[in-house]
Amino acid sequence: MDRRGRRRVPHDPYVQIIIMRIVQSILASDYWPPATLALLAGNVWVHYTLDPIVPTVRDACLQPYTIHKHWDYRRLMWSSFLHGDDTHLWYNMASLVWKGLKLEREMGTLAFARLVAFLLVVSQALEIYIPWALAHFTGYTSPYVYGCSIGFSSVLFGLKVILNTRSPPTTYVPGWGEVPTRYVVWLELILAQWANPMTTSFLGHFAGILAGLLYLYTAGILTRRLPSWVLRLLPYNRFPGTGRRAARDPPRPTGRAMPIVWTCRRCTFHNSRPLPICEMCGAPK
Repeated sequence: MDRRGRRRVPHDPYVQIIIMRIVQSILASDYWPPATLALLAGNVWVHYTLDPIVPTVRDACLQPYTIHKHWDYRRLMWSSFLHGDDTHLWYNMASLVWKGLKLEREMGTLAFARLVAFLLVVSQALEIYIPWALAHFTGYTSPYVYGCSIGFSSVLFGLKVILNTRSPPTTYVPGWGEVPTRYVVWLELILAQWANPMTTSFLGHFAGILAGLLYLYTAGILTRRLPSWVLRLLPYNRFPGTGRRAARDPPRPTGRAMPIVWTCRRCTFHNSRPLPICEMCGAPK
């Protein structure tokens, strides 16, 4: 048992199955994403290490009140990499590996790392200031102000938003049938809250979705207005990226890369690049 009261080696059969599936997914891929594997290793090390540099969950969870009033910004650095138990950790890591194998191959390692950093910073900022904004404008001190959240879920929900822009228009969800892909992440938000009715968890997932949407909408504008040398310094790298691709993938276009999304000239809706017509109004690309 470690200083958090957890076993150093997971003994839960369900957790062991998740770990084996993660290993199988990585070994079966012809591309091992460096940034994704680094994030995986970092989260696992933080969870199982006995190093005293890693604070306990109680001392480093993301609590808006403590951060705002006592300037405890150490919580911003640690909270996303701390997890409540083995199931929480490995479920998130399975989701990270699945998304990272897809996105990092397309974007490239540096662009994917910048994207994760963007989602991490923005989602945490939203998770801190949304409760304070509600308290300021409504006079109601919600439980979100004093709630404590941990885990990498906010970034994972943001990555899901990005990934959905490169998915088919509809997605099959067991028990729900065919659902428009753009709404799948909102359905997952509701289902996650129903399965685990914690207010702090809901706020973190919601903040992650908003961070992903903010990335998409700002990327759709900035990739058309900023010069290429500026874009290289920002997280708004364009698909396809600079990462290594499998031999079966189509060759990359040369010259100026296409943006992640395109904007409909009729309704100004941001659509995924592969779509030939606007998903909102049906106007041609």
